[in-house]
Amino acid sequence: MIFLFFLPLILLVGYFCIAFFVNAAMFKPYKKIKPSSDGRKVIFPSGRNRLAGYLWNESGTRGLIVFAHGMGTGIGYYLPEIHHFAAQGYKVFAFEYSGYPGSSGHFYGFPQAVTDLKNALDFIDDGSLPVILMGHSMGAYAVCALRHNKPVTGIVAYAPFSSPREAMIAEAIGRNRKGGKLLCALILPTQHILFGRECNPTAIAGLSRANVPTLVLQGSEDREVTPDGCALYAHRGELSDVPVTFRLIGEKGSDGHMTVIRKKDSQTVNEDTVRYVDAFLDAILPDETCQTHVTTIRSEIGTEPTALEK
Repeated sequence: MIFLFFLPLILLVGYFCIAFFVNAAMFKPYKKIKPSSDGRKVIFPSGRNRLAGYLWNESGTRGLIVFAHGMGTGIGYYLPEIHHFAAQGYKVFAFEYSGYPGSSGHFYGFPQAVTDLKNALDFIDDGSLPVILMGHSMGAYAVCALRHNKPVTGIVAYAPFSSPREAMIAEAIGRNRKGGKLLCALILPTQHILFGRECNPTAIAGLSRANVPTLVLQGSEDREVTPDGCALYAHRGELSDVPVTFRLIGEKGSDGHMTVIRKKDSQTVNEDTVRYVDAFLDAILPDETCQTHVTTIRSEIGTEPTALEK
């Protein structure tokens, strides 16, 4: 009789134990990720955690690029892109999320990427340079969803998904279509427990609030963040009143989730896509000698018409 009385509690505790274990396994960083091999290392706080950040071209005057990497990768993967922008006169800052190499804590979900990015921006931005937020995949989602406390001049997002909920459902069903619904039943409630009201900040809400020039690059053959599924690209019609430019990349070898930023087995930037980024940055930062104050720049570019492309 006593056992039957406590059975619902036992089952509930068992459910949440399994749910937290599955959630942790889904978001746990890969062990093979190696810390960045160059850049000056700094440590900054993100809540209770201490995160590793890296700086390149600290004397750069054209602007500050804050780069957020994708899930399952690390800063080291994006060094060709970082070096490319540093060579063009930008000061570049990149960081590892909570629980990733060099950073303390644990990574339990996509909202953590937004929190860590916010703290990275608060740490590195002293207001002296126009700020460009740039990211890939999960990092691209984060730069779009971030609620800015400081002025941001522009955003560049490679293959961003629209929201944590859409991305998790797509990931769960993609891994195991039959068991995907069960996986969602475990992970989605756990995310709400872990992050509360901030469990599903959307890229659409973030970009609408920021209202700054944004470039979104989406591979036409992306199988992870599909252009007609969980990708922000699929929601482009909801951002028609925001200065966001969408480009669907169809060039062979550049149209996938990872290849949109780097071609397979390449150690250099993807010229098919970086040319769009360079042109975008040139358009919003036309003359570094005129960059006197971030708020002035934002007021000048805030009236540009929306560029919405299929």
